[in-house]
Amino acid sequence: MEVPSKKLSWSPPRFDKEEKEAAIRVVNSGWVTQGRETKAFEKELSEYFRVRHAVVMNNGTSALIASLIAHGIGPGDEVIVPSYTFIATVNSILAVGAKPVLADSDPETWVTTPELVKEKITGRTKAIMPVDVGGGLIDSDGFEALAQEKNITLIEDAAHLPGAKYKGKIAGSYNHTWTTSFHMAKLALTIEGGAVFTNDDKLAELLSQIRNHGMSAPYDVHKNIHYDYTTFGLNFRITDIQSAIGRVQLSRLEDTVKFRNQAARIYMDGMPQFRFQKTPEYQTRHPYMFFGMLVNPNKRMQLIQEMVRNGVDIRICWRTTHLQPYHSQLFKGISLPNSEMLSDTMLCPPLGNDMTLDDTRHVVEVVNKIWGKIK
Repeated sequence: MEVPSKKLSWSPPRFDKEEKEAAIRVVNSGWVTQGRETKAFEKELSEYFRVRHAVVMNNGTSALIASLIAHGIGPGDEVIVPSYTFIATVNSILAVGAKPVLADSDPETWVTTPELVKEKITGRTKAIMPVDVGGGLIDSDGFEALAQEKNITLIEDAAHLPGAKYKGKIAGSYNHTWTTSFHMAKLALTIEGGAVFTNDDKLAELLSQIRNHGMSAPYDVHKNIHYDYTTFGLNFRITDIQSAIGRVQLSRLEDTVKFRNQAARIYMDGMPQFRFQKTPEYQTRHPYMFFGMLVNPNKRMQLIQEMVRNGVDIRICWRTTHLQPYHSQLFKGISLPNSEMLSDTMLCPPLGNDMTLDDTRHVVEVVNKIWGKIK
């Protein structure tokens, strides 16, 4: 078997001297669990996204679950969510005992729309949870108007939002609750991590309690010596080591977005035989959390096999929820044609913070060489 001249992982993270120094600084401080560094990270996040509160948690899934709990969503409630999403969105609804109601997505922008969600609303609908996909944004104003009209909760799964702009401004300065992720593949990462953003002071306080087993306040020998628990919660705490890394990553987010846009342009210009995600008019900057291209489903697996054989890693983001082995038993008889089309045709080549533009050009060269031979 021929050995590839170059191997590229799908989303290589970038860790420089600053991240290592930040982690060591926390270790040397003697306090490595959630503390001062996390408070500083939350302050910097709220300032960047122009939101009153950022409540950092141990991962994006925890942030979703905590948001649902904080908004009082549970058994008997319906939550409308796109089927075309990373599985954590739907699983978080199941985790609180609520019922996910699946909606379709737009075939060009890949995100769900207020119109597609509206047709799923019933008297049992308690919340809607639209999802930003690959950095492509939902129409937040449209969803806020829908939520207000129907008097239901809006929670945006914005795991892919950081670095985007909505109507000319940094995306995230919203009136509704939204969550994000700092997973290893994201633009700004803490290895694992997430956060909930809100302008509601009481909701932020409740979220802080939920992430700490429902404790009324952090342990303090003078103020909370008995570990008082005033609400239901779980352990969703992050460590100060991760928060310190996140602060460094956040400081270079603008440079990261610039690189990813350059890489995406190389992909689009170099592989015009494929279809790509359309950026809607309301979105004025795309961060490209991942880069997707739609491939003839009859040729996709052969392309994938040859790319991997040539040292280029890939992902399929994602198999739509109602076609997943487990979830197909929960959502029987559902037909969502756009989500199914995306599931059948999606292919995501490498795009990571530690890649170079030459790496991107190499992927284009490999793909075009393979594609020309596929019948």
